[in-house]
Amino acid sequence: MLRRILLVFCFSLFVLSCETLKEGFSSITNSISSNSSSQTSSKDPEAEQIAEIKAKWQQYKPKTATKIFVETPIVTTPYRAGALTPEFLANGLNTFKFVRYLAGLSENIVYTGELNDLGQHGAVILAKLGQLTHTPSKPSDMDQAFYKRAYESTTSANIHMSTANSSTLQEAVISFCDDSDEGNIDRLGHRRWMLNPKLGKIGFGYATSAAGSFIPIQVFDQSNTEKIDLDYVLWPNKGYFPSSFFTTTQAWSVSLNPNSYNLSRCNPTVKLTCLSNGKEWKFSVSDKDRKGKYFNIEKSNFGMHYCIIFRPDGISSFALNKRFKVEIGGLVDKSGKTQQIEYEVEFFTLL
Repeated sequence: MLRRILLVFCFSLFVLSCETLKEGFSSITNSISSNSSSQTSSKDPEAEQIAEIKAKWQQYKPKTATKIFVETPIVTTPYRAGALTPEFLANGLNTFKFVRYLAGLSENIVYTGELNDLGQHGAVILAKLGQLTHTPSKPSDMDQAFYKRAYESTTSANIHMSTANSSTLQEAVISFCDDSDEGNIDRLGHRRWMLNPKLGKIGFGYATSAAGSFIPIQVFDQSNTEKIDLDYVLWPNKGYFPSSFFTTTQAWSVSLNPNSYNLSRCNPTVKLTCLSNGKEWKFSVSDKDRKGKYFNIEKSNFGMHYCIIFRPDGISSFALNKRFKVEIGGLVDKSGKTQQIEYEVEFFTLL
């Protein structure tokens, strides 16, 4: 009898041990499964940002426009403004939206028939004269009404010229964001109009002549009331930025929001560091090489009025030298406190 009791007791211990091991194994398995699931579902924020930018580019990238004009402009007597096709206009608008997206600004901009017609008048007079000018003289064979409208266009637009037989609206948009040639680097006015947070309505014009292709983009609108809570507008923007939209010869810009800073008390200092190789640039008012290292504080009425402009020298490519840190001191906010802006940019290949 005692032997039977002992056998039953031992068997019970064996069953209990097996059940315990089973539960432990199940717990371990569930834990591994949970960890695996957690690891799978966790996301790399850096990869996410690049993926988001690439997805936005797929949404906005230009498509083939088989036809430019609904009505072809005439740049001699009798003058005719002409009109662009919706597909040609869409490429310009979508590229415009993409660069504003890159800068962290509202993509809620539209072109209007009125502003497109204004732009067409401007394009015609520029093609007639064969040169870029914001204040064109009146051709002797152009009637006053046409001239008045053309003049209104060129004095309220970014104007672009290509000596090629044809150009595109998206080419003009990208060129205006560059804006770093010797004649424009001191103010970056075209870029600042493009990246004006208050911009809501635009218009495109396009006309050609023997001199080349001419494109005005009407950019003086201030109708965007969408609240954008930005202390500053950056180009290139912080985080990941596509190198196809910013070349090594372009100037960097930081436009300060007058609602955030006491601009009369700001005296900015700028340091740029290439985190890929440790090279540093400290900028001063003496850096005025319009072909190389450059620095300027520009306060004119180009979109946002206060712009810190700086360009490093000696960078041949963003392929290896792609990570940068910007440090801006000497800023004073509205409450009188000293402030500093620090951010990093890493260039990547989009196209």
